[in-house]
Formats: sequence, structure tokens, C-alpha cells
Amino acid sequence: MNSCCAFNKFIRSIATVLTVMMLLFTGCVIDNEDPPVDLTPPQLLRPLAGQLLDNGCVNNRTTIQWNFSWTPKERATRYHLRLKAQNALVAAVDNENLTGTSYQHVINGYIGSSNLKNWTWQVRAYIRGNWTEWSTGTFDVKEPDSGC
Repeated sequence: MNSCCAFNKFIRSIATVLTVMMLLFTGCVIDNEDPPVDLTPPQLLRPLAGQLLDNGCVNNRTTIQWNFSWTPKERATRYHLRLKAQNALVAAVDNENLTGTSYQHVINGYIGSSNLKNWTWQVRAYIRGNWTEWSTGTFDVKEPDSGC
């Protein structure tokens, strides 16, 4: 077989392979884009809306531990938690660098009677350069010296 025939046979085999590949991939869409980001806020798990949380003792010999948790968000790299008494000018917690879906707030002492009602806690997630909307919950605090 001369070199011209061998070359023609080689070209025909390449053409056959390319035709088969085109048939296999015809109609297939290859999408390399990331799926859309779900920016719905995390769901608050704990404390429940209107729940009554522990308070400390007036003698300051107790530690209050409040536990907060929320649902994870796919691809979230961090969470922002805010915790504020209704009449407070400054939040008790304002942390936008939480990497988990729970937080324990510890207080040495007690919450005064004027700040027992309508505490607000909020959580949002940071996903691919965007913050979700806030999820907002409320709770109340027991009177000081309850259970002391």
C-alpha cells in the first residue's frame, strides 16, 4: 500500500471517530455555571419564639448560658448573629464571623427586671459574596433569682 492510500485511510478513520463523537454529544448541553445561590435565610431552631430563658441571681454567683441554633445553608462560609434586648442601645452579641450553626451566650450575673421582655435574635448566612436576609426570633427572660 502506498503512502497516499495509507494517508487517506487514516483521514477516513479520523473522520469516522469525529462523526461518532459528534453523534454522542449532539443535543447534550454542558453547563459549567454554578447553580443559582439560595439566599433564603437560615431557619431559627432554638430558642423557640416566645420561649422563656434562664436568668441569674442578684447575688451574681451564677452564670447564665443561652443556647442558639439555626439550620445550615448550603455553601455558607459564615453566619452573622445579633442578640439584643428590646430597650438596649447596643447589641449584646453582634458577631458576623461564626462558622457553625450554634452559639452559646454566657453571662456572669443577671438580667435586670427592665430588660426581661422582647429580646430579639437574628441570623443570616454569607454565601458566595452575598448575605441572606435576616431570620428574626424573639424570647423573654425569667425574673432574676428564679431557681436560685
